[in-house]
Amino acid sequence: MRLPLFIICCLLLFAGFVRAQNPPKAPPPSPLQQAATKVLREMPVKLHEGRASEADVQACIKLIELAPNDNARRPFIVFIAQYQRIMLGKPERAILTIAPYLLEKEKVKAWQKTNDEAVKAAKTQWLKDDASAKKAKKESPKLPSAYLVDLPPLKEWAINESTALFAVEAAHCLAALNQQKRAIEIIDSVGQKYEDETRVLAAECGADLFIRTKMYERAVEFYGFALNVLETLKKQEYDSGKGERRFFTEEQQIIRNRLAEKKAIAQKLYDEDRFGPDWVAYRDAQHLHFDGNLLEAYFAYMEIVEKYRDSVYGEAATCYLIEILTKLADKANVPNISETYKRKKQELETARLIVKVGERFNDPEELMKPRRERLAKLEKAFSL
Repeated sequence: MRLPLFIICCLLLFAGFVRAQNPPKAPPPSPLQQAATKVLREMPVKLHEGRASEADVQACIKLIELAPNDNARRPFIVFIAQYQRIMLGKPERAILTIAPYLLEKEKVKAWQKTNDEAVKAAKTQWLKDDASAKKAKKESPKLPSAYLVDLPPLKEWAINESTALFAVEAAHCLAALNQQKRAIEIIDSVGQKYEDETRVLAAECGADLFIRTKMYERAVEFYGFALNVLETLKKQEYDSGKGERRFFTEEQQIIRNRLAEKKAIAQKLYDEDRFGPDWVAYRDAQHLHFDGNLLEAYFAYMEIVEKYRDSVYGEAATCYLIEILTKLADKANVPNISETYKRKKQELETARLIVKVGERFNDPEELMKPRRERLAKLEKAFSL
């Protein structure tokens, strides 16, 4: 029996409605996609926290071998270079890892050949020097670097959207090898072209370089610029009940915290350059004092008295110490003091972590010195 045309049309419309209400599910990600997603999510965090291991490198190597194209391979190559620079402290090895992706094939071969010959000659000389040192019962000379011949000029590099992160990593490596001028040249080239996280990381690297060269005002500008760009890169998701939500991923939050901490140090260094360290210390102590952070203000004034006793700031700090001690003795301030103690305990742990991370990342000494000083102050406060 043939169905009426009207019924057939209704059935077809209903079938279409059902399909619209229940769209076909996307196929589940393959094991390779799952493994790649896991490494992309976890490796930046592990590198930051110092938990990256040789097993993570092997996972990257496997993904490089299985990746369907060059674009899919690149993030894992960068991770390996970052591991060599950050975890192993060998920026020269990291350069050897990324150079093939920044230069044309023939130029890479020519540079590698020249560098290999230089390294071979240096090792031969080292063996002779080492034998002489042992004979004379002296300390062995330092092993030669694996990077002895500079990379070709920047104009010969192939920097584009797919290789920009290699260029940023190369800048970090060259900065670690005290080639700040070349590193700044790279960052200047990359920073003008790209808008995503690459631009954030390029700006951070540039700010670090300005810190190394004591150009603190420029460092403040670059850290601030990186934070502003990062703000525009927040992830978005839509919740039917709550509407649109914008948030930082775990990796972005790590970058944000790192940038904010560096910017604060750069700002303080810039202020000390303009107004003097005694004025800045007194200003910061005053802020703590009049914001009601009595315990923190006490230690800040104590430090001023110790460092600048004979200055006008030392005299003023001595007077304020008496006032603060009187307030600290007031029972009404006990809850605030207790809360401050808990907060400072957490700050102590954070300060220890920041110093560890900074040492691992080979941050400029201009950043590391204030961090160590802050850690020492917190440890002293808790030892009293």
